[in-house]
Amino acid sequence: MVLPMMRLLRASLATSPLLLLALTGCPSTATNAGDGAEEAGATACATYAEALAERSARCSSTEASAASRARYEELCEKTLGAPGVVDGGAAVTRCADALRSTDCDATPACAASPGELAGGAACGVDAQCQSASCVKTGSGACGVCAERAAVGAPCDRLECVEGARCVLLSGNETRCVELTIRATGESCLEETVACAEGLRCTSDESSPPKATCAPLGGPEAACEETSDCASGLRCIRRECAAPLAEAAPCIVVRNECEVGLACDQTERTCKKIVQAGVGEACDGLTRRCARGTCLGASITGDERNVVITSGTCVEPLPDGAACKERGAPGHAESPPCEEPALCIAGACTLPDPSQCK
Repeated sequence: MVLPMMRLLRASLATSPLLLLALTGCPSTATNAGDGAEEAGATACATYAEALAERSARCSSTEASAASRARYEELCEKTLGAPGVVDGGAAVTRCADALRSTDCDATPACAASPGELAGGAACGVDAQCQSASCVKTGSGACGVCAERAAVGAPCDRLECVEGARCVLLSGNETRCVELTIRATGESCLEETVACAEGLRCTSDESSPPKATCAPLGGPEAACEETSDCASGLRCIRRECAAPLAEAAPCIVVRNECEVGLACDQTERTCKKIVQAGVGEACDGLTRRCARGTCLGASITGDERNVVITSGTCVEPLPDGAACKERGAPGHAESPPCEEPALCIAGACTLPDPSQCK
């Protein structure tokens, strides 16, 4: 079994900067709102890029260069000018605040705000669409605004409306089913049930199995994942506890060490993360790339028998360079584009939602 790197290193960065920007659409000021609005939007984008850099340094011990921050600002400002995007600089600033204040184990709240484009309109980010859903196929930068599937409607390719979940039925059919929100102590075993905000669904080993909504775990509370624990705690040996300090024994495939530390594959203790240079060996754990990507590294096995293969830090591809699109043969063995550029039509390209027509 191959264990994906990003899943194992949840604490390094809950969601990558590029993913956050893509998901939020960098909600922005309404188009043609004037020079003052453009200036406010540019300021908000600078704040956003700085917050991304601060989170990267805090959560993954990786310093973002001034050039990297400038690229994220550019992408954000391009999105500000995209047709249909509304609720501008304030939304970007709220997202920046969330990036700074959210624990490294959690995903910052940066949901897209609905835009002005109706269903069927060309789009590049969710925030352009009235449905807050820009559906794309393949690795292209552009998609189409799509209405979210209503309760009772098929949802194999669409997201459900807020408050509903896509459920797989018999015969491989899917339907959006309205969620029932449960309080502390109430059952959450059913697929169409969700616990209220701030609660988790806990199960036991009884037969038949039971599951109930409960508050996030405090110190020594039973857990399966860190998301079961209160802010600042990790799930360590199936109990919520403070992150492990340097030199403490740890399990490689579980995120147990303090921020800035990682579980060493040889000694099985928490050690300081080392920044490797281009051309140097890396493993994605205690040796991470100061720039570029750790190409060729992998983690296989499980908690008892983990095998780590080292890789090499490689330079990212510049804008305009030939690249391998996601899913294409050789993608996993090829250097990625310089963030936040994407591999579009075989070339590294900085997305521009305003060009989607």
